[in-house]
Parts: sequence; C-alpha cells; structure tokens
Amino acid sequence: TAANWDTPQTVTVTATSDGIRESLETIELEHTFTSDGAIFSVGGSAILDVLINDEDTASVIVEETDGGTFVVEGGDTDSYSLRLSSQPTDNVTIQILSDGQTLLSSTDPRFDSNTNSVTFSTANWSNAVEITLTADDSFEESTDFVMPFAKAAHTLDRIAGPLILEGGVGSGEDRTVSVAIILPVNENDAPLVDPTATPEDENIDTVNIFNDASEANDVGTLTADSLNGFGMSSSLDINVGTDEEPILQTFAGGITFRDVEVVEMMLGRGNDQLTIESTPDNATTVVHGGGGDDTVMVTGGGGSTARLVVYGDTSQEGTRYTGTSGEIGVHAIAFNNPGNDTIDASAATERIVAYGGSGNDTIRGSQAGDHLAGGSGNDEIWGLNGSDHIYGDSGFNVTLPTKDNALGFAIDVSETAGDDIIIASNGNDIVFGDHGRVTLLAGKLPFDTTDHVVEARSYSPDNGGDDRIRGGDGDDQVYGGFGNDLINYDGPIALNPVPDPGDDIVIGDNGVATFDVVDVDTGEFVLRQISTSDPTHAGNDTIHSGEANDIVLGGSGADDIDAGSDDARDIIIGDNGTATFDINQVLTSIATTVFDTGDSDMILAGEGRDVILGGIGADFINTNRSGTPIGTDSAADVIIGDNGQATFQSVNGESVIVRIETTSPENGSADRIFAADGSDTVMGGSGGDDIDAGTDGSRDLVVGDNGFADFVDGVLTYISTATPGTGGDDTIVTGNGPDVVMGGFGVDNIDSGSDASGDVSQDVVLGDNGNATFAPDGTLTEIQTSEPSIGGDDTISTGGGNDVIFGGAASDEINAGADDDTVLGDNGVAHFDAD
Repeated sequence: TAANWDTPQTVTVTATSDGIRESLETIELEHTFTSDGAIFSVGGSAILDVLINDEDTASVIVEETDGGTFVVEGGDTDSYSLRLSSQPTDNVTIQILSDGQTLLSSTDPRFDSNTNSVTFSTANWSNAVEITLTADDSFEESTDFVMPFAKAAHTLDRIAGPLILEGGVGSGEDRTVSVAIILPVNENDAPLVDPTATPEDENIDTVNIFNDASEANDVGTLTADSLNGFGMSSSLDINVGTDEEPILQTFAGGITFRDVEVVEMMLGRGNDQLTIESTPDNATTVVHGGGGDDTVMVTGGGGSTARLVVYGDTSQEGTRYTGTSGEIGVHAIAFNNPGNDTIDASAATERIVAYGGSGNDTIRGSQAGDHLAGGSGNDEIWGLNGSDHIYGDSGFNVTLPTKDNALGFAIDVSETAGDDIIIASNGNDIVFGDHGRVTLLAGKLPFDTTDHVVEARSYSPDNGGDDRIRGGDGDDQVYGGFGNDLINYDGPIALNPVPDPGDDIVIGDNGVATFDVVDVDTGEFVLRQISTSDPTHAGNDTIHSGEANDIVLGGSGADDIDAGSDDARDIIIGDNGTATFDINQVLTSIATTVFDTGDSDMILAGEGRDVILGGIGADFINTNRSGTPIGTDSAADVIIGDNGQATFQSVNGESVIVRIETTSPENGSADRIFAADGSDTVMGGSGGDDIDAGTDGSRDLVVGDNGFADFVDGVLTYISTATPGTGGDDTIVTGNGPDVVMGGFGVDNIDSGSDASGDVSQDVVLGDNGNATFAPDGTLTEIQTSEPSIGGDDTISTGGGNDVIFGGAASDEINAGADDDTVLGDNGVAHFDAD
C-alpha cells in the first residue's frame, strides 16, 4: 500500500513432497503488478529464478548468504552453507575444491580443515554446515596457472543456457587461430596443436551427452541438430540491436549441434521419456536408456545415412556404463536398475537398430526393415513393415566410428533367454525365438540393409525359452530355438492358426540356413541349404506355417506341425534333417539326419504335392494324435515314415522327384500315415506302420518297411524293398487305383481295393520283399520277389482288376477278387509286354 511500500514482505516457497525422484530444477516465479495508481498501473513484471532440490534424490544443497558469495583481498569474509537433500544410509563426505585464491574455515566440528571436507551422518544430514571464505592475501598469480575443475554430476539440468556445438567450419566462417588479446601478466605461447585444419570429410566429430547421474523421470526431445528438455534452459532472446531499435536474436534452448558424425546420449536411472524426431545425416546416433522403465518414441530419423541405434538400457557388453560415482572418467556411471523399457518406432519410415537389454521390454520396429533384439527377459517384439531381423534373446554391440576405426556391429548370444512374444508382421523376416546370428555379404553393415544375407544360424542351443512367434505376411524364416515354442498361433491356450500367405521356412528348434546373393545391387538372396543343428537341445513345438510353399524342420522334440490346407508344396521333416536347393530355389534334395534322435510328431501337410520325412519316432502324418485322418489331399505326395532321403531335378522351375529311399533302418517306429488321394509314394520305414494311401483311383506306390524308388521325368521306373530283415507288421490300404505295394518284412495286412469299392485297376502287390520295373510311360514290365527266406504271414486283398500278387515267404492269405489275376503264393518273377 502507499503506507507500507518500503517494508519488505517475505514469501515462503515450498516444494511439494511427492515421493518421486527428480533432478535439480529451476523454475521462474513471475510477479505482475496491478494498481489504480498512475505509477504502477503500467509497471512491468519481475522474474525470480527458484532452484528446487528434490528430497527423494541424493544431492548436496548449497545456500549462499544474501544471494551471492564474494570476497576480495583485505576485505570481509563471506559464507555459504551445505547440507544433504535426503537421509543417507551411511556417512557422506563432501570434498570442497579451491582454486587456491580462497581459504576455507568453519566452526562446525564436521568440517576437516586438513582435507577441506565436510562429513554428514545419518543423524545430522539435514543440519547445515556453514563454510566461511576468506581471500588468500598471499596468493600470487602464475602465468602457467592450471585451473582445477570440481567434480560435477552427469546431469543435463546443469546446462543453464543455450549450448551450441559446431563440429565443422560453417560456410563462409573463418576459424583461423589468431593472436589473442591478453593481460600484461599473461603469456601467449605457440599453439600446442598444429592449427592446420584437417579436411572435414576425414574428421569424426563426436557429441557425448551425459545424463546418467539423473535420478529423475526426465523428458526430452532429440532432433537432427538439437536436444531439448531434461531440465535444460529454454530459448534465450538477446537484443543485438539498440534499446531504441531492438533486434531480438533467439538462441534455442538446450543443446544445438551441427556438422557432427556421432551423437551418443546416455540417460539416467529414472523412468525417462525421449522422443526422437530426426537424426543427423551422414552420422550415427546412439541412445542408451540407462536404468529405469524408459520410453523411447522414434518418429523420424534412421536409415542408412542417418543411422540410429536405441538401447533400452545399454549395449550388451555394457562398457559405456562402467564409470564410478564420485570419480572423473569418460564413461557413464553404472546403474543397477535395468527396467522394462519401451522402444516404439512405428511412426518412423527408416530402418533402426534396437536392443531392449535386461527386463521385460516392448519393441516396435519402424515401417522399414529393422534389426531388433529383445535381450534377456520376457520381451514383446513387433517387426511391423519391412524385412526385419528379429532376435528374441540376443544382444547388440555397436562400435562407434573414430578417425582410426570404422563403424562396427556385433551380435552377442550369451543373454539369459526369456519367454518372448514376437510378431514379425509384413515383410520377408528372419526371426530367432532365442539366440542367433545373421551374416551379411562381406562389406555390408546391418545399418545399410536387411538383405544381402548369406547365412542365418542358431546359437546357444541350450539357452532358450517358450516363445510365441508369428511370422505374418511375407516369406519368413523362423528359428524357434530351445523351448516349447508356438509358431504362427494366436494365444497360448486357445490355439488358433494365424493366416500366413508367404513361402515360409520354419525350424522348430535350432538350425542353420545358407544363401546366395543373386543381385548385389538389390540384395536379393535365395536359399541354398537349410538344416537342423544341435539335436540334443530341443522342445515340443507347435508349428503352423500357413499357406504357400513352406519348408518345416521340426527338430528333436515331439512337435505338432501344420503346414496349412492349401494346395502348395510343403517340405517337412518331423525331426532332424537337411534340404538343398538350386540357384532358382528349386528343391534338389532332402534327407533326415541324426537318425537316432527325435520324437513322436504330428504332421499335417495340406493339399499340395508334399514331401514329408517323419524321422525317428512314432509319427502321425496327416492324422491327429488319435490316428484319425485329416484332409482330402489329391496331390502326389512323397512320404517316408522314418528316416530317409529324396533327390529331385529342376524341370521348368519345378522340383521333380528322381529318387526316394529309406535310410538308417535300425532307427524307426510305428507310424500312422494318411496320404489321402493322389498318386502318392509312401515308405513306412522299420516300424509296424499303419498306411492309408486314400480311396481314389490314382496309382499309389507303397513300401511298408524300407526301400527305394527311381523316377525319370517324375515317372516311376524302378521300386524295390531294402534291408529285407528289418521291418514291422504293417497295415496298408491303397484304395482303387493301379497300386504298387511291397509289404516288406513282417506280418502285413495289405488292402489295395475291393470289388465292393469298385476297384477295377491292376494292382501289383508283393507281400514281402521284391522289386518292380516300369517302362518310361509307367507301364509295368517286370516284378519279382527277393530274399525268399525272409518274410511274414501276410494277408493280401486286391479286389477287382487283373492283379499281380506274389505272397513271398511264409504262410500268406491272398484274396485277388473276381478278375483275371496273376498270383504266386510264394516267390517268383513275372514279365509283361506292351499289351
């Protein structure tokens, strides 16, 4: 009022206690005037900066007396006080550094004059210690004085004004080193470094941004040339004109950087939020989330020229966070609270590299082909659009470029595996549920491409979790790894297959695939070989490969494999095996491997011309695990119940069978095989198999136990049993076509059609061992038994048609139906002419 205008008024400002760790913060209190009087009715406003210390964050609170600290030689002393922001768990010692121009003293017993330090205990931490400063009258200025700098916390909120970093020489700028203007007491020696400028294209300018000591939940924004937020200052307007004609020049708040090749940012222990809007061209940007549950949103940047790497915590090797609190160093301070991080680049259009680290992280890639790794923990990873490389549990280590070292990228496979959810989405993706590595063509870096692939290989085969993987649209490669994985299904309980129209490659457990790059410019690569690996480490996988031409290798566990109900060709090995392809990715061979390792698989191949090798174990092929047939396939399938191999040739880009044979007859089990309709080739293997080749009128070629068959241009020319003393008691049904059946060793029950079913075709049946020869058009020319002393008591029924039946050894029961049949109860040979 007019009466008390000259009486000071005290305003108490109190920070709100919220239990949340926050960094030092400066706020502005604005004081505005309202008055009916003429003088103050047009008054401006007054701004007061208030420094807020957080009681939940460990820090030292320094309070100056009378708003400042100032001493001169021969003058008065001045003082300030120290205390801690929160109660410690043990004694805390604060070291006070002086430049030699002042003397420190205190009457408080907690001050040690010998070391210029103050020690607080858990009881007196909130009681301030007053420090008295006196100018040292004996101080003498030196011409070679070295200024000591106090240790300071790695927090960005200490930046109180705009900071501009120039990595190069701007256009038209003069950076010549000139003689400085100095005081008489100073000397100006020659520069310590040759001032001759290095060509800019040879320089590697690096901006290291440290906020690792922050305990707060910081928020900021990173662009191609700036960093804002994190408690740093706002923009500053400076009048570069006159008071009469002001010209305001605005300097952006935070950090501005230009012409740099590396930007590396290390965040703190809080739950930070960083938005990346863009990244500098011709540079590499790396963001370390540090401790806490961090969120990094990427809306721009990345790609082959503006490379972007985002770590949820830090790199797998962790060397960037090996600093120690209280010690000066070039590394960030180590943290012990890796969190559940979120990295979301779904709004970005260029490639990124992202690694979650420890914790249960959520990673969403960009709309381009990304390199994404979850690390340890139960992670959720979305590839989205683009051809992505996704690793459920592996980690990334990026080596940043220097003048002497190039940019580098390495995949680590030692992280502890978790139960991950991986949804690759669109694109031709390569997905490892657990650990793996993708090798690119020499000279190619992951920052530049997800094409140019020459190898994909599983690693750390005994380190895996129970993953849920969805490949999505596109021609995907999925390596489930160790554990009981769900591949291309919705939900862990209600197993609903997910549609997938791509030509997929799926290995349920561990494996390796090699490729040839056929176009260096585009990076196009084609599969040449795929194999399972590390057969002793496997899980019981549930696999749905969807529509199109799929390749599935189940691995050693008891797998459920569904290759879709479409009419495309599926290539399936229930257990361990390998397949090779020509340069046009046409199948040339397929074989089981590690013959004695495997389990009972359920395999559904759908409608196409499928190739199935069950492997060891009592398998269910095109049936459920109760033995009920599934599907109405009418294509020509090639099926081996146990171990075997097949070779093919390429004819007009199609894979045409040349030879099929069983292998490792000592390793086999009783399989349930349903080949459905179509001209099928089935070899049961050594166990007591149940084989149903359908009820249609197509020619089926069935060997109950072990054997082989040769083809010319896809037409059968020779079929024979093999290893005659090894086999089981088989049940074989082939339907109404002109079937060729060889029961093999054991007491077999063979039904190749009946009068009642309308069978009128010529069946060729050998109860035990033998072989048959055919003309190029598929016409039978010769059939004979072999190994006359080896066989079982078979039951054979052929129905209608002019059938040829040789019972073989032992006491057989033969029913040839009503037509003109050729029947030998035991062993023999028959020749046939063209008529």
